[in-house]
Amino acid sequence: MGDQAVEIFSNMQGLFAVPVMTLNFTDAVHEMNENLVSDIVKETERDPKGIVNSNFGGWHSKFFLEEDYESFNSLRNLVKGCANNYCDQFGWESGLECDGLWANINGPGDCNFPHQHNLSSLSAIYYPIGWIDGKETFYNYHDGSIELEPHACNGSDGGSISFFDPAHGKKVHLNPVRDEWHTVSSMHTYPTASLLILFPTYLIHSVNPFKEPDRKRISISFQFNYGPNRNSDSEESTE
Repeated sequence: MGDQAVEIFSNMQGLFAVPVMTLNFTDAVHEMNENLVSDIVKETERDPKGIVNSNFGGWHSKFFLEEDYESFNSLRNLVKGCANNYCDQFGWESGLECDGLWANINGPGDCNFPHQHNLSSLSAIYYPIGWIDGKETFYNYHDGSIELEPHACNGSDGGSISFFDPAHGKKVHLNPVRDEWHTVSSMHTYPTASLLILFPTYLIHSVNPFKEPDRKRISISFQFNYGPNRNSDSEESTE
């Protein structure tokens, strides 16, 4: 071919992406957030032991808190539309319903082991506050969109939620030189008041512990389904 120029047609595609959506309601739902925190405190007094699922330490409420507290019912009504908008944007069938809401409180040293929610159609987590430090509640509202960051944490703070690449451990033959969506094996974010995260049920996630001696993290989790017998055909869930 000598010095003859060669015309090359190149195309780059990101295949098999995992659709994760973050929605930030800012301080527009502050009253609902206050009511959620108040009702969670009431529930800890009514059921101080809670239950154990993925949590190591901490407190995990019973399910279906929307049946006992109007604040949880308000949250359910709010996020239902968001879940179906997620479906519309990413090409899934809409018509999802939401129930079975539960609350989580993690104190210093508490964590949630890596797990997934196989038996539902879509998973979500909501933060009514940033954190509680001693007796002070921090509503760390943020204006604008919130993005997940590379890796499982920022290397110094606790309390992050981490999402793991389904191909984690398989990308071992190329050496990454910068953090990109396709070079890292995990992504994370920290609790921000009014932040909602929607993600596929198969996506493995965990919660890192706080190191601060008086800090507590509060979150609310829930799942979406199309209805009886219309969800994942998996018989296994590691929730």
